[in-house]
Amino acid sequence: MGFGRRWMTWVMECVSTCSMSVLINGSPSKPFKMERGLRQGDPLSPFLFVLVVDVLHMMIEEAIRNGRIFSLLVGRDLIELSHLQFADDTILFYPPEEETIKNYRRLLRCFKLIVLGCKVATLPVKYLGISLGANPSLPVYYLSLYKMPKAVPEKLISLQRQFLWSKEDKRNGMVLVKWEVVQDPKRLGGLKVGNALVRNTALLFKWWWGFSKEECPLWKKVICSCNNLNPNVPLSTQELPVRGVRGETFVNCSLRIKN
Repeated sequence: MGFGRRWMTWVMECVSTCSMSVLINGSPSKPFKMERGLRQGDPLSPFLFVLVVDVLHMMIEEAIRNGRIFSLLVGRDLIELSHLQFADDTILFYPPEEETIKNYRRLLRCFKLIVLGCKVATLPVKYLGISLGANPSLPVYYLSLYKMPKAVPEKLISLQRQFLWSKEDKRNGMVLVKWEVVQDPKRLGGLKVGNALVRNTALLFKWWWGFSKEECPLWKKVICSCNNLNPNVPLSTQELPVRGVRGETFVNCSLRIKN
């Protein structure tokens, strides 16, 4: 990509000379050096991820220009979608054509060999990473896209109550504090357990807010093109394709913001 040797030496120095410890029974182990890979949470890691996947972006664009693969045409305006990237995550869009799928597989195989820097015959077979448990932020992705069924938060609250108040024999114990207090922030005397339904509603309304405030991002163009909406007209004055969107919650929220 044209980076100087000195710059690459600096980056490799940051990656290869660092040391880390792991918790064993609650106590940190002796520090050990990392030989390969990027550390999760390191501010340098997202930057390096972007540099790597930018190569994939350029390879896809070149293949489209050469007619090897084709973008997916979306909506009435035939918006071209080929791929979306965020850090190390990539989503590919393509028509259901066998030749395009084969060419995508060839392209990804080439990208894999470039990134690993090895021949097919000497592909590394030893994986040095280890899963450190569930990702607590993963549910946020789903809560920001889908309206949670009423039974889901009720089940979550039931499990949380059992965890806090049940006895060792799994029998229900005495409830010592109101659940509303448990959900409050710590500064208000609660445990900051949170309310999944409230979080779900807040995350969904962020899309409404972004739709009205952002000029015309790609996601807004796609939604308008697929649902026959005008991006320059407020949603409250248009016929929405989804039933139940203009509920009491949305009306109250809009009134609070306005007043």
